[in-house]
Amino acid sequence: MAISLTELGASHGFTAGDLDTNGWFAMIPAFQEIFFADGRMNGYHVLDMYRTKLTGTITGAFKDTEYIEQEDSEAKGYFIGTDGTNHLVYRISTIEFNTTDEITGSVSGATLTPTAVTAPPHWDVWTESLAATSDVHGTAASGTSTSLTDSNIAGTYTDDYFNGKVLKVTGGTGIYETATITDYDGTLGKFIFSALSGGSTPDATTIYSVYSIATGLPEGGANAGCLCFGRIFLNSIINPNQWYSSRAGNPRDWLVNQNDLGTPVSSQTSKAGLVSSPLVGFIPYQDHYLLFGLMDSWWVMRSDPRAGGTLTQLTTETGMLSPTAYCWDENSNLFILGFDGVYYLPPTGIINAQAPVNITRGRMPRLFRDMAINKNTDNISMAYDKDRYGIRIAVTQKDGEWETSFWIDLRSGDVLEEGGKIFPESYNKAHRAHSLYYYQSQNAVNRALLIGCDDGYIRRYDDDSKSDDSEAIKSFFTVGPFVSEVTRGTIKHNETSIELDSNSDGITVELHISKTAQEVIEAIDNGVSAKVSKDIASNNLLRSIREKVRGGAIAIKIGNYNNNETFAIDKIDSKIEQSGRVK
Repeated sequence: MAISLTELGASHGFTAGDLDTNGWFAMIPAFQEIFFADGRMNGYHVLDMYRTKLTGTITGAFKDTEYIEQEDSEAKGYFIGTDGTNHLVYRISTIEFNTTDEITGSVSGATLTPTAVTAPPHWDVWTESLAATSDVHGTAASGTSTSLTDSNIAGTYTDDYFNGKVLKVTGGTGIYETATITDYDGTLGKFIFSALSGGSTPDATTIYSVYSIATGLPEGGANAGCLCFGRIFLNSIINPNQWYSSRAGNPRDWLVNQNDLGTPVSSQTSKAGLVSSPLVGFIPYQDHYLLFGLMDSWWVMRSDPRAGGTLTQLTTETGMLSPTAYCWDENSNLFILGFDGVYYLPPTGIINAQAPVNITRGRMPRLFRDMAINKNTDNISMAYDKDRYGIRIAVTQKDGEWETSFWIDLRSGDVLEEGGKIFPESYNKAHRAHSLYYYQSQNAVNRALLIGCDDGYIRRYDDDSKSDDSEAIKSFFTVGPFVSEVTRGTIKHNETSIELDSNSDGITVELHISKTAQEVIEAIDNGVSAKVSKDIASNNLLRSIREKVRGGAIAIKIGNYNNNETFAIDKIDSKIEQSGRVK
Protein backbone atom coordinates (compact mmCIF):
# COMPACT_ATOMS: atom_id res chain seq x y z
CA MET A 1 0.00 0.00 0.00
CA ALA A 2 1.46 3.36 -1.03
CA ILE A 3 1.74 6.26 1.41
CA SER A 4 0.82 9.65 -0.06
CA LEU A 5 3.49 12.33 0.34
CA THR A 6 3.35 16.06 -0.35
CA GLU A 7 6.29 17.62 -2.17
CA LEU A 8 7.42 21.03 -0.97
CA GLY A 9 7.25 23.57 -3.75
CA ALA A 10 6.64 27.18 -4.66
CA SER A 11 3.13 27.09 -3.20
CA HIS A 12 4.69 26.45 0.22
CA GLY A 13 7.41 29.09 -0.22
CA PHE A 14 10.16 26.58 -1.09
CA THR A 15 12.57 27.23 -3.94
CA ALA A 16 15.40 25.10 -5.27
CA GLY A 17 18.60 25.65 -3.31
CA ASP A 18 16.87 26.53 -0.05
CA LEU A 19 18.15 23.27 1.46
CA ASP A 20 21.64 21.93 0.80
CA THR A 21 21.60 18.13 1.08
CA ASN A 22 25.14 17.55 -0.20
CA GLY A 23 26.44 17.34 3.36
CA TRP A 24 25.06 16.75 6.82
CA PHE A 25 22.08 18.84 7.81
CA ALA A 26 19.98 19.07 10.95
CA MET A 27 16.22 18.47 10.82
CA ILE A 28 14.66 19.14 14.22
CA PRO A 29 10.92 18.65 14.90
CA ALA A 30 9.79 21.05 17.66
CA PHE A 31 6.57 22.79 18.65
CA GLN A 32 4.64 21.68 15.53
CA GLU A 33 7.38 22.99 13.26
CA ILE A 34 10.52 21.49 11.74
CA PHE A 35 13.73 23.49 11.94
CA PHE A 36 16.53 23.00 9.40
CA ALA A 37 20.21 23.95 9.50
CA ASP A 38 22.22 22.79 6.49
CA GLY A 39 25.71 24.04 7.36
CA ARG A 40 25.58 27.30 5.42
CA MET A 41 25.45 30.81 6.82
CA ASN A 42 22.05 31.27 5.14
CA GLY A 43 21.01 27.67 5.68
CA TYR A 44 18.54 28.24 8.54
CA HIS A 45 14.93 27.45 7.54
CA VAL A 46 11.72 26.30 9.21
CA LEU A 47 8.76 24.28 7.98
CA ASP A 48 5.65 25.58 9.75
CA MET A 49 3.17 22.72 10.05
CA TYR A 50 0.33 24.39 11.95
CA ARG A 51 -0.22 28.09 11.21
CA THR A 52 -2.70 29.27 8.60
CA LYS A 53 -1.85 32.60 6.95
CA LEU A 54 -4.69 35.07 6.38
CA THR A 55 -4.16 38.13 4.18
CA GLY A 56 -6.38 41.20 4.48
CA THR A 57 -7.17 44.30 6.53
CA ILE A 58 -8.46 43.84 10.07
CA THR A 59 -11.16 46.18 11.31
CA GLY A 60 -10.08 46.86 14.87
CA ALA A 61 -7.34 44.69 16.37
CA PHE A 62 -7.33 41.00 17.31
CA LYS A 63 -5.79 40.19 20.67
CA ASP A 64 -3.04 37.59 20.91
CA THR A 65 -4.36 34.05 21.49
CA GLU A 66 -8.01 35.10 21.33
CA TYR A 67 -10.55 32.68 19.87
CA ILE A 68 -11.78 33.61 16.40
CA GLU A 69 -14.55 32.12 14.29
CA GLN A 70 -15.80 32.42 10.73
CA GLU A 71 -19.46 32.05 11.46
CA ASP A 72 -20.93 30.99 8.12
CA SER A 73 -18.15 28.52 7.27
CA GLU A 74 -17.75 27.42 10.92
CA ALA A 75 -13.97 27.58 10.63
CA LYS A 76 -12.43 28.16 14.07
CA GLY A 77 -9.03 28.95 15.52
CA TYR A 78 -6.83 31.17 17.68
CA PHE A 79 -5.15 34.36 16.57
CA ILE A 80 -1.42 34.11 17.26
CA GLY A 81 0.08 37.24 15.70
CA THR A 82 1.37 38.59 12.42
CA ASP A 83 4.52 38.20 10.35
CA GLY A 84 4.27 41.74 9.01
CA THR A 85 2.31 40.70 5.92
CA ASN A 86 -0.04 37.93 7.03
CA HIS A 87 -2.19 37.30 10.06
CA LEU A 88 -1.31 33.96 11.66
CA VAL A 89 -4.01 31.64 12.95
CA TYR A 90 -3.89 28.25 14.67
CA ARG A 91 -6.89 26.53 13.10
CA ILE A 92 -8.71 24.06 15.37
CA SER A 93 -11.51 23.05 13.01
CA THR A 94 -11.36 20.56 10.16
CA ILE A 95 -12.94 23.26 8.00
CA GLU A 96 -10.50 25.74 6.45
CA PHE A 97 -11.09 29.49 6.46
CA ASN A 98 -12.36 31.01 3.18
CA THR A 99 -12.19 34.40 1.43
CA THR A 100 -15.94 35.01 1.47
CA ASP A 101 -17.09 35.06 5.09
CA GLU A 102 -16.21 37.42 7.92
CA ILE A 103 -14.03 36.31 10.85
CA THR A 104 -14.77 37.77 14.29
CA GLY A 105 -12.63 37.93 17.42
CA SER A 106 -14.43 36.64 20.51
CA VAL A 107 -12.77 39.15 22.88
CA SER A 108 -11.78 42.14 20.75
CA GLY A 109 -14.77 42.10 18.41
CA ALA A 110 -12.35 42.83 15.53
CA THR A 111 -13.30 41.50 12.12
CA LEU A 112 -11.52 40.28 8.99
CA THR A 113 -12.69 39.00 5.64
CA PRO A 114 -9.55 37.39 4.18
CA THR A 115 -8.45 38.25 0.68
CA ALA A 116 -6.25 35.13 0.67
CA VAL A 117 -5.97 31.99 2.81
CA THR A 118 -2.77 29.93 2.76
CA ALA A 119 -2.91 26.63 4.62
CA PRO A 120 0.22 25.01 6.08
CA PRO A 121 2.85 23.78 5.57
CA HIS A 122 4.87 26.97 5.04
CA TRP A 123 8.58 27.06 4.25
CA ASP A 124 10.20 30.15 5.75
CA VAL A 125 13.59 31.49 6.76
CA TRP A 126 14.39 30.58 10.37
CA THR A 127 14.75 34.11 11.64
CA GLU A 128 15.65 35.15 15.14
CA SER A 129 12.80 36.75 17.03
CA LEU A 130 12.94 39.70 19.35
CA ALA A 131 14.37 39.08 22.78
CA ALA A 132 11.89 37.94 25.42
CA THR A 133 12.09 41.14 27.46
CA SER A 134 11.97 44.74 26.24
CA ASP A 135 14.27 47.59 27.20
CA VAL A 136 11.42 50.09 27.49
CA HIS A 137 7.72 50.33 26.77
CA GLY A 138 5.08 53.03 26.86
CA THR A 139 2.47 55.00 24.91
CA ALA A 140 3.19 57.48 22.15
CA ALA A 141 2.35 61.14 22.65
CA SER A 142 2.60 61.77 18.92
CA GLY A 143 4.07 60.33 15.76
CA THR A 144 4.75 60.60 12.05
CA SER A 145 5.15 57.98 9.35
CA THR A 146 8.82 57.62 10.37
CA SER A 147 8.86 58.53 14.07
CA LEU A 148 7.23 58.02 17.46
CA THR A 149 7.61 60.37 20.43
CA ASP A 150 7.02 59.38 24.07
CA SER A 151 7.44 62.52 26.20
CA ASN A 152 7.30 60.43 29.39
CA ILE A 153 10.83 59.12 28.78
CA ALA A 154 12.30 62.44 27.58
CA GLY A 155 15.62 63.02 29.32
CA THR A 156 15.77 59.48 30.74
CA TYR A 157 17.99 57.92 28.06
CA THR A 158 20.89 59.46 26.16
CA ASP A 159 20.95 60.19 22.44
CA ASP A 160 21.36 57.09 20.23
CA TYR A 161 20.65 54.80 23.22
CA PHE A 162 18.13 52.67 21.26
CA ASN A 163 19.85 52.80 17.86
CA GLY A 164 19.76 49.44 16.09
CA LYS A 165 17.03 48.01 18.33
CA VAL A 166 13.51 47.12 17.22
CA LEU A 167 10.33 49.00 18.02
CA LYS A 168 7.19 46.86 18.08
CA VAL A 169 3.67 48.24 18.31
CA THR A 170 1.74 46.22 20.90
CA GLY A 171 -1.55 48.13 20.89
CA GLY A 172 -3.57 50.83 19.16
CA THR A 173 -2.65 52.18 15.73
CA GLY A 174 -0.23 49.89 13.90
CA ILE A 175 -0.59 46.96 16.31
CA TYR A 176 1.95 44.15 15.69
CA GLU A 177 3.95 46.25 13.22
CA THR A 178 7.70 46.63 13.73
CA ALA A 179 10.56 48.89 12.67
CA THR A 180 14.32 49.06 13.25
CA ILE A 181 15.29 52.24 15.11
CA THR A 182 17.82 54.28 13.13
CA ASP A 183 18.17 57.16 15.59
CA TYR A 184 17.00 58.19 19.06
CA ASP A 185 16.63 61.74 20.40
CA GLY A 186 17.06 61.45 24.17
CA THR A 187 15.93 65.02 24.89
CA LEU A 188 12.54 64.54 23.21
CA GLY A 189 12.09 60.79 23.79
CA LYS A 190 11.77 60.42 20.02
CA PHE A 191 12.34 57.18 18.09
CA ILE A 192 13.19 57.57 14.40
CA PHE A 193 12.87 54.73 11.88
CA SER A 194 12.41 54.31 8.14
CA ALA A 195 8.77 53.13 8.43
CA LEU A 196 6.60 50.67 10.34
CA SER A 197 6.35 47.29 8.62
CA GLY A 198 2.66 47.77 7.80
CA GLY A 199 2.93 51.43 6.81
CA SER A 200 0.93 52.77 9.78
CA THR A 201 1.49 56.23 11.32
CA PRO A 202 1.81 56.17 15.12
CA ASP A 203 -0.48 58.43 17.13
CA ALA A 204 -1.50 58.98 20.75
CA THR A 205 -3.20 55.56 20.83
CA THR A 206 -0.06 53.68 19.83
CA ILE A 207 1.38 51.43 22.56
CA TYR A 208 4.93 50.26 21.91
CA SER A 209 7.87 48.25 23.26
CA VAL A 210 11.54 48.41 22.29
CA TYR A 211 13.41 45.11 21.97
CA SER A 212 16.97 44.05 21.49
CA ILE A 213 17.54 41.91 18.41
CA ALA A 214 18.24 38.29 19.39
CA THR A 215 21.59 37.40 17.84
CA GLY A 216 22.74 33.91 18.75
CA LEU A 217 22.15 31.44 15.93
CA PRO A 218 25.62 30.06 15.22
CA GLU A 219 27.40 32.43 12.87
CA GLY A 220 28.56 30.66 9.74
CA GLY A 221 25.97 27.89 9.99
CA ALA A 222 25.26 24.62 11.79
CA ASN A 223 24.62 21.08 10.56
CA ALA A 224 23.72 19.12 13.72
CA GLY A 225 21.01 19.74 16.28
CA CYS A 226 18.24 18.37 18.47
CA LEU A 227 15.45 19.30 20.89
CA CYS A 228 16.19 18.71 24.57
CA PHE A 229 15.16 20.45 27.82
CA GLY A 230 12.62 22.33 25.66
CA ARG A 231 15.52 23.98 23.80
CA ILE A 232 16.98 23.52 20.34
CA PHE A 233 20.71 22.73 20.50
CA LEU A 234 23.01 23.45 17.55
CA ASN A 235 26.69 22.99 16.76
CA SER A 236 28.80 25.57 14.94
CA ILE A 237 30.60 25.12 11.63
CA ILE A 238 33.25 27.76 12.23
CA ASN A 239 33.61 27.07 15.98
CA PRO A 240 33.35 23.27 16.16
CA ASN A 241 34.04 23.03 19.92
CA GLN A 242 31.11 25.30 20.78
CA TRP A 243 27.41 24.54 21.25
CA TYR A 244 24.39 26.82 21.33
CA SER A 245 20.83 26.47 22.68
CA SER A 246 17.70 28.53 22.16
CA ARG A 247 15.33 29.85 24.78
CA ALA A 248 13.29 27.08 26.45
CA GLY A 249 10.04 26.91 24.53
CA ASN A 250 11.09 29.42 21.86
CA PRO A 251 13.37 28.26 19.02
CA ARG A 252 13.52 31.81 17.64
CA ASP A 253 15.08 33.47 20.69
CA TRP A 254 18.88 33.11 20.80
CA LEU A 255 19.90 36.19 22.81
CA VAL A 256 21.98 34.78 25.70
CA ASN A 257 22.26 36.08 29.25
CA GLN A 258 18.70 37.28 29.70
CA ASN A 259 17.83 37.40 33.37
CA ASP A 260 15.55 34.37 33.68
CA LEU A 261 15.78 30.57 33.79
CA GLY A 262 14.57 30.14 30.23
CA THR A 263 17.26 32.35 28.71
CA PRO A 264 19.21 31.04 25.71
CA VAL A 265 22.54 29.49 26.73
CA SER A 266 25.75 28.65 24.90
CA SER A 267 29.02 26.92 25.73
CA GLN A 268 30.50 30.38 26.31
CA THR A 269 27.85 31.41 28.88
CA SER A 270 27.18 28.07 30.61
CA LYS A 271 29.25 26.49 33.39
CA ALA A 272 29.16 23.28 31.33
CA GLY A 273 31.60 24.96 28.92
CA LEU A 274 33.14 23.91 25.63
CA VAL A 275 33.65 20.33 24.48
CA SER A 276 37.12 18.90 23.99
CA SER A 277 37.03 18.24 20.23
CA PRO A 278 34.79 18.98 17.22
CA LEU A 279 31.14 18.29 17.97
CA VAL A 280 29.50 15.92 15.48
CA GLY A 281 25.98 15.41 16.84
CA PHE A 282 23.52 15.36 19.74
CA ILE A 283 21.33 12.55 21.11
CA PRO A 284 18.62 13.51 23.66
CA TYR A 285 17.35 10.97 26.18
CA GLN A 286 13.92 11.48 27.81
CA ASP A 287 14.47 15.26 27.90
CA HIS A 288 16.57 14.81 31.06
CA TYR A 289 19.95 13.94 29.52
CA LEU A 290 21.73 15.06 26.37
CA LEU A 291 24.55 13.06 24.79
CA PHE A 292 27.26 14.96 22.93
CA GLY A 293 28.95 12.91 20.19
CA LEU A 294 32.42 14.25 19.41
CA MET A 295 35.00 13.23 16.85
CA ASP A 296 36.87 11.16 19.44
CA SER A 297 34.71 10.85 22.55
CA TRP A 298 31.24 10.90 24.12
CA TRP A 299 29.90 13.20 26.83
CA VAL A 300 26.55 13.52 28.62
CA MET A 301 24.87 16.67 29.94
CA ARG A 302 22.66 16.10 32.95
CA SER A 303 19.89 18.66 33.40
CA ASP A 304 19.22 21.95 31.68
CA PRO A 305 22.40 24.01 31.20
CA ARG A 306 20.70 27.00 32.84
CA ALA A 307 19.75 24.87 35.87
CA GLY A 308 23.20 23.55 36.74
CA GLY A 309 23.60 21.06 33.91
CA THR A 310 27.16 19.77 33.56
CA LEU A 311 29.08 17.73 31.00
CA THR A 312 30.52 14.36 32.06
CA GLN A 313 32.76 12.24 29.86
CA LEU A 314 31.53 8.74 28.97
CA THR A 315 34.43 7.45 26.88
CA THR A 316 37.42 8.39 24.76
CA GLU A 317 37.49 4.94 23.13
CA THR A 318 35.27 5.94 20.23
CA GLY A 319 33.51 8.94 18.75
CA MET A 320 30.54 9.76 16.52
CA LEU A 321 30.86 9.11 12.80
CA SER A 322 27.91 11.27 11.76
CA PRO A 323 24.80 12.87 13.33
CA THR A 324 22.71 9.91 12.11
CA ALA A 325 25.01 7.04 13.17
CA TYR A 326 22.83 5.83 16.05
CA CYS A 327 19.43 4.34 16.91
CA TRP A 328 17.30 3.29 19.91
CA ASP A 329 15.57 -0.04 20.44
CA GLU A 330 12.15 -0.43 22.05
CA ASN A 331 13.71 -0.68 25.55
CA SER A 332 15.57 2.66 25.25
CA ASN A 333 18.91 0.95 24.65
CA LEU A 334 21.19 3.09 22.50
CA PHE A 335 23.27 1.62 19.65
CA ILE A 336 26.05 3.70 18.12
CA LEU A 337 28.18 3.05 15.05
CA GLY A 338 31.71 3.91 16.15
CA PHE A 339 35.01 3.85 14.32
CA ASP A 340 35.63 0.19 15.17
CA GLY A 341 32.22 -1.39 15.61
CA VAL A 342 28.74 -1.09 17.02
CA TYR A 343 28.51 0.16 20.60
CA TYR A 344 25.75 -0.52 23.10
CA LEU A 345 24.68 1.86 25.88
CA PRO A 346 21.71 0.97 28.13
CA PRO A 347 19.65 3.67 29.90
CA THR A 348 21.53 3.04 33.15
CA GLY A 349 24.78 3.78 31.32
CA ILE A 350 23.47 7.20 30.28
CA ILE A 351 22.22 8.00 33.77
CA ASN A 352 25.37 6.75 35.54
CA ALA A 353 27.84 8.05 32.92
CA GLN A 354 29.17 4.60 31.97
CA ALA A 355 31.16 3.94 28.81
CA PRO A 356 29.36 2.23 25.90
CA VAL A 357 30.39 -1.36 25.11
CA ASN A 358 31.59 -2.56 21.70
CA ILE A 359 29.35 -5.55 20.92
CA THR A 360 30.97 -6.51 17.61
CA ARG A 361 34.67 -6.45 18.51
CA GLY A 362 34.80 -10.09 19.62
CA ARG A 363 32.94 -11.42 16.60
CA MET A 364 34.18 -9.25 13.73
CA PRO A 365 37.02 -7.12 15.07
CA ARG A 366 38.16 -5.58 11.76
CA LEU A 367 34.87 -5.43 9.91
CA PHE A 368 34.11 -1.75 10.44
CA ARG A 369 37.74 -0.66 10.20
CA ASP A 370 38.02 -2.41 6.85
CA MET A 371 34.91 -0.56 5.63
CA ALA A 372 37.09 2.60 5.52
CA ILE A 373 34.14 4.91 6.08
CA ASN A 374 34.76 8.41 4.72
CA LYS A 375 32.77 10.99 6.66
CA ASN A 376 32.97 13.47 3.78
CA THR A 377 31.57 11.20 1.07
CA ASP A 378 29.43 8.60 2.86
CA ASN A 379 25.92 8.72 4.28
CA ILE A 380 25.50 6.68 7.46
CA SER A 381 22.04 5.56 8.54
CA MET A 382 20.89 3.32 11.38
CA ALA A 383 17.42 2.27 12.43
CA TYR A 384 15.87 -0.28 14.77
CA ASP A 385 13.19 -2.35 13.03
CA LYS A 386 10.47 -3.04 15.60
CA ASP A 387 8.86 -5.65 13.36
CA ARG A 388 12.00 -7.76 12.99
CA TYR A 389 13.82 -7.00 16.26
CA GLY A 390 17.09 -5.91 14.78
CA ILE A 391 19.19 -3.03 13.52
CA ARG A 392 19.70 -2.07 9.89
CA ILE A 393 22.98 -0.23 9.22
CA ALA A 394 23.58 1.34 5.81
CA VAL A 395 26.70 3.18 4.67
CA THR A 396 26.25 4.63 1.18
CA GLN A 397 28.37 6.95 -0.89
CA LYS A 398 26.48 10.15 -1.61
CA ASP A 399 26.68 9.44 -5.33
CA GLY A 400 25.24 5.97 -4.74
CA GLU A 401 28.16 4.20 -6.41
CA TRP A 402 29.15 2.21 -3.33
CA GLU A 403 27.22 0.77 -0.41
CA THR A 404 27.65 -1.64 2.45
CA SER A 405 24.78 -2.75 4.61
CA PHE A 406 24.42 -4.95 7.67
CA TRP A 407 21.61 -6.44 9.68
CA ILE A 408 22.19 -7.14 13.39
CA ASP A 409 19.63 -9.63 14.69
CA LEU A 410 19.05 -8.86 18.38
CA ARG A 411 16.89 -11.95 18.90
CA SER A 412 19.87 -14.30 18.74
CA GLY A 413 21.81 -14.28 21.99
CA ASP A 414 22.47 -11.76 24.72
CA VAL A 415 23.61 -8.41 23.32
CA LEU A 416 26.63 -8.13 25.58
CA GLU A 417 27.57 -11.82 25.41
CA GLU A 418 26.83 -12.49 21.75
CA GLY A 419 26.57 -9.04 20.15
CA GLY A 420 23.68 -10.34 18.07
CA LYS A 421 24.14 -12.14 14.77
CA ILE A 422 25.54 -10.00 11.96
CA PHE A 423 24.28 -10.56 8.42
CA PRO A 424 25.86 -8.62 5.53
CA GLU A 425 23.44 -7.40 2.87
CA SER A 426 23.80 -5.98 -0.63
CA TYR A 427 21.28 -4.16 -2.83
CA ASN A 428 21.16 -2.99 -6.42
CA LYS A 429 22.01 0.67 -6.97
CA ALA A 430 18.40 1.87 -7.11
CA HIS A 431 17.61 0.28 -3.73
CA ARG A 432 20.68 1.49 -1.84
CA ALA A 433 19.65 3.25 1.36
CA HIS A 434 20.49 6.90 1.97
CA SER A 435 18.16 7.23 4.96
CA LEU A 436 16.31 4.94 7.36
CA TYR A 437 13.35 5.80 9.60
CA TYR A 438 10.86 3.65 11.47
CA TYR A 439 7.45 5.24 10.88
CA GLN A 440 5.39 4.72 14.03
CA SER A 441 2.02 5.21 12.35
CA GLN A 442 -1.26 4.88 14.22
CA ASN A 443 -2.39 2.85 11.22
CA ALA A 444 -0.84 -0.61 11.45
CA VAL A 445 -0.85 -0.92 7.66
CA ASN A 446 1.58 2.00 7.34
CA ARG A 447 3.73 1.19 10.40
CA ALA A 448 7.11 0.06 9.07
CA LEU A 449 10.80 0.76 8.57
CA LEU A 450 10.97 3.25 5.69
CA ILE A 451 14.01 3.23 3.41
CA GLY A 452 14.94 6.29 1.37
CA CYS A 453 16.53 4.80 -1.73
CA ASP A 454 19.07 6.03 -4.27
CA ASP A 455 16.45 6.39 -7.03
CA GLY A 456 14.34 8.78 -4.93
CA TYR A 457 11.70 6.26 -3.89
CA ILE A 458 10.80 5.43 -0.30
CA ARG A 459 10.44 1.68 0.18
CA ARG A 460 9.52 -0.74 2.96
CA TYR A 461 9.98 -4.46 3.55
CA ASP A 462 7.11 -6.75 2.55
CA ASP A 463 7.11 -10.19 4.18
CA ASP A 464 4.68 -11.51 1.57
CA SER A 465 6.80 -10.54 -1.43
CA LYS A 466 9.41 -12.96 -2.78
CA SER A 467 11.29 -10.47 -4.96
CA ASP A 468 12.64 -6.92 -4.85
CA ASP A 469 10.72 -5.08 -7.58
CA SER A 470 10.75 -8.33 -9.62
CA GLU A 471 14.47 -8.87 -8.95
CA ALA A 472 15.54 -12.13 -7.30
CA ILE A 473 16.44 -11.98 -3.61
CA LYS A 474 19.62 -14.01 -3.23
CA SER A 475 19.96 -15.09 0.37
CA PHE A 476 22.24 -17.51 2.17
CA PHE A 477 23.80 -18.16 5.54
CA THR A 478 26.69 -20.28 6.75
CA VAL A 479 26.75 -22.83 9.58
CA GLY A 480 30.24 -23.15 10.99
CA PRO A 481 33.03 -23.41 10.14
CA PHE A 482 33.62 -26.48 12.30
CA VAL A 483 37.24 -27.21 13.14
CA SER A 484 39.16 -30.08 14.65
CA GLU A 485 39.75 -30.07 18.40
CA VAL A 486 43.11 -31.78 17.78
CA THR A 487 46.18 -29.89 16.58
CA ARG A 488 46.60 -30.56 12.85
CA GLY A 489 43.59 -32.83 13.11
CA THR A 490 40.76 -33.27 10.59
CA ILE A 491 37.02 -33.68 10.92
CA LYS A 492 34.58 -35.62 8.78
CA HIS A 493 31.08 -34.70 7.68
CA ASN A 494 28.77 -37.72 7.72
CA GLU A 495 25.29 -36.25 7.27
CA THR A 496 23.28 -33.02 7.49
CA SER A 497 19.49 -33.18 7.66
CA ILE A 498 17.34 -30.08 7.28
CA GLU A 499 13.74 -29.56 8.30
CA LEU A 500 12.15 -26.87 6.11
CA ASP A 501 9.19 -24.75 7.12
CA SER A 502 5.96 -25.96 5.54
CA ASN A 503 5.73 -22.74 3.48
CA SER A 504 9.36 -22.75 2.39
CA ASP A 505 10.57 -23.03 -1.16
CA GLY A 506 13.53 -25.21 -2.01
CA ILE A 507 17.15 -24.61 -0.98
CA THR A 508 20.70 -25.27 -2.15
CA VAL A 509 23.06 -26.85 0.38
CA GLU A 510 26.84 -26.68 -0.10
CA LEU A 511 29.72 -28.25 1.80
CA HIS A 512 32.97 -26.23 1.80
CA ILE A 513 36.21 -27.67 3.16
CA SER A 514 39.76 -26.42 3.64
CA LYS A 515 42.68 -26.67 6.04
CA THR A 516 41.63 -23.77 8.29
CA ALA A 517 38.48 -21.90 9.23
CA GLN A 518 39.81 -18.71 7.67
CA GLU A 519 40.42 -20.43 4.33
CA VAL A 520 36.86 -21.79 4.34
CA ILE A 521 35.31 -18.36 4.97
CA GLU A 522 37.49 -16.72 2.33
CA ALA A 523 36.52 -19.40 -0.18
CA ILE A 524 32.81 -18.74 0.43
CA ASP A 525 33.31 -14.96 0.24
CA ASN A 526 35.21 -15.32 -3.05
CA GLY A 527 32.61 -17.60 -4.65
CA VAL A 528 34.84 -20.70 -4.82
CA SER A 529 32.91 -23.79 -5.89
CA ALA A 530 31.83 -26.08 -3.08
CA LYS A 531 33.13 -29.61 -2.57
CA VAL A 532 29.51 -30.81 -2.52
CA SER A 533 26.39 -28.98 -3.73
CA LYS A 534 22.85 -30.32 -3.61
CA ASP A 535 19.41 -28.86 -4.32
CA ILE A 536 16.62 -29.85 -1.95
CA ALA A 537 13.08 -29.23 -3.17
CA SER A 538 10.40 -28.01 -0.81
CA ASN A 539 8.34 -31.17 -1.31
CA ASN A 540 11.32 -33.54 -1.01
CA LEU A 541 10.80 -35.93 1.88
CA LEU A 542 14.52 -36.73 2.00
CA ARG A 543 16.10 -33.43 3.04
CA SER A 544 19.56 -34.73 3.85
CA ILE A 545 23.11 -34.63 2.51
CA ARG A 546 24.97 -37.85 3.27
CA GLU A 547 28.17 -37.16 1.32
CA LYS A 548 31.28 -37.93 3.36
CA VAL A 549 33.90 -35.16 3.19
CA ARG A 550 36.95 -34.54 5.33
CA GLY A 551 39.17 -31.54 6.06
CA GLY A 552 40.72 -29.32 8.69
CA ALA A 553 37.61 -27.12 8.63
CA ILE A 554 34.10 -27.62 7.23
CA ALA A 555 31.32 -25.06 6.66
CA ILE A 556 27.75 -25.63 5.49
CA LYS A 557 26.27 -22.94 3.22
CA ILE A 558 22.49 -22.90 2.80
CA GLY A 559 20.61 -20.52 0.50
CA ASN A 560 18.13 -19.81 -2.24
CA TYR A 561 18.98 -17.75 -5.34
CA ASN A 562 15.79 -18.05 -7.41
CA ASN A 563 13.34 -15.30 -8.28
CA ASN A 564 9.97 -15.32 -6.51
CA GLU A 565 11.16 -17.85 -3.94
CA THR A 566 11.97 -17.70 -0.25
CA PHE A 567 13.05 -20.17 2.39
CA ALA A 568 12.67 -20.81 6.07
CA ILE A 569 14.33 -23.52 8.16
CA ASP A 570 12.95 -24.98 11.37
CA LYS A 571 15.81 -27.32 12.28
CA ILE A 572 19.31 -28.39 11.19
CA ASP A 573 21.10 -31.53 12.40
CA SER A 574 24.70 -32.23 11.36
CA LYS A 575 26.82 -35.24 12.19
CA ILE A 576 30.45 -34.15 12.19
CA GLU A 577 33.13 -36.16 13.98
CA GLN A 578 36.84 -36.15 14.64
CA SER A 579 38.74 -37.93 11.87
CA GLY A 580 42.46 -38.02 11.27
CA ARG A 581 45.29 -35.50 10.84
CA VAL A 582 45.98 -32.94 8.17
CA LYS A 583 48.79 -34.12 5.91
